[in-house]
Amino acid sequence: MRKKYFFTLSIALALMMFTACSRLDLISDHGNRGIASDNVPNSFAFKGWVEKRHLNTSNLEISEMNIIPLSCENEYLAPTHPQMTTKLYHSTKIGQYDHFRLNANDEACTIGGKFKNKNGQLPCMKADYLTETFISDTYQDQCGNFYRGIHKVVFFKTHENIATLFSPGKVMIQNPKSTFDNDYILEGTYLVHKNDFYFLTNLFEDDLEKIKISISQSEKMGFKKNIETGLFKR
Repeated sequence: MRKKYFFTLSIALALMMFTACSRLDLISDHGNRGIASDNVPNSFAFKGWVEKRHLNTSNLEISEMNIIPLSCENEYLAPTHPQMTTKLYHSTKIGQYDHFRLNANDEACTIGGKFKNKNGQLPCMKADYLTETFISDTYQDQCGNFYRGIHKVVFFKTHENIATLFSPGKVMIQNPKSTFDNDYILEGTYLVHKNDFYFLTNLFEDDLEKIKISISQSEKMGFKKNIETGLFKR
C-alpha cells in the first residue's frame, strides 16, 4: 500500500497535468476549509484516519505553521510562477472504510455485490480509500507581498484525477501540436481568492531563491509575466 500511494503522488508531481473542469471531482469546500475530519462521506462506516508521513514532501506539519492575514486590500493572489517546483505536501492521512457497513450505492463503495442481502439491499464488496493532504505553494498578493498558500484536499482514491493534487492557480492544457492523448503542456496561471486557501503562512526558508529559479526556468520556456496582474502566460 505504501508503494502504491507514493507512486501516485510521484506521478502527480512529475506529470503536473491540469484540467480546470476536473476540479469538480474534488471532495472539498474551499471557502469552509474543506471537509472536516469528523464530517467525511458515509461517516457511519468510516474507520478513522491514519497518518502517512512518508507521503509528505515536507517535515513541517500544518499545526506548526503560523497563520497570517492577507496584507492587501485586493483579496486575490497570483502564483509566483507556473511550475510545480515549489509545491509541498503536508500532514497526509489515509482513511479506511468498513465495507460490511456500506451498501453498493454508497459513495465510499467501489465494488458492489450483484445479489441482495437479507435486508433487500446490494452489499458493498470493496470500499474506497479516502485521502486528506495539505498542499502548499508560493503566491504573491497584488501589493507585492509573498506567502505560502495552504490548500486542503480530501478525495476518494477512485475519484483521483490529474487535477486532484495540482496547486491552485496553475494550468496545463492538452498540447495542441501533439497527436497523442494526455500530452499536456504548461499553459499559465490565474488569480486565486484568499478563501480558496485553508490559510496563508510565511514563505519557508530558501523559498525566495526557489521562486527566482522557477521564474527564470519559466521564462526560458517562453512564459511572460503580466506586470499588472502578476500572471504568467506563454
